[in-house]
Amino acid sequence: MKRLGLFLCSILIATQLVAGQGPKTKASAINYVPVAALTPGDRDPALTDKVLSDPKFRTGSVRPPVAVTNKLKVAAFNAYYHRKPTKLDMKNFEGDHLIPLAVGGATTIKNIWCQPWHLNLAGVDVGAKTKDRLEDYVILQYRHHKITLKAAQDMFVPDWTASYKKVIGPLPKFVPAQ
Repeated sequence: MKRLGLFLCSILIATQLVAGQGPKTKASAINYVPVAALTPGDRDPALTDKVLSDPKFRTGSVRPPVAVTNKLKVAAFNAYYHRKPTKLDMKNFEGDHLIPLAVGGATTIKNIWCQPWHLNLAGVDVGAKTKDRLEDYVILQYRHHKITLKAAQDMFVPDWTASYKKVIGPLPKFVPAQ
């Protein structure tokens, strides 16, 4: 049933995109990129280049407790889908930082959105696991001083999938759960 629901949502999004009605200012059934009016991205001013470049820095040192991030996840889910998330929603969606903590993203409602772990959009996976690959790449580039902090942050706003295609290549094919 879960796969069927995600499949139907994927079809709805694909239909909207083909018709030119993809996410602009309102949330659609499931958003593979955040809606800028709801999640414009937010930077933590305390996470400066100096702080983030310290070899001892770990995101765990700035990540709030799960109770705090779960409240943000519930608020973000409600903002996008206009309902309280179920236990299954909480399991199947990540409360994702649009701009990752490792490159100065803030843990605020302006930087958190609910992204499904895997999402089939026209045969490609545009879920959180795919975005994680971009995050790993960008963080590595930043830590090796190949890109600036601002460039690293800008890779995710407004459309992380465009950056993925530019620096990694085509989005991976969607593989249904077994």
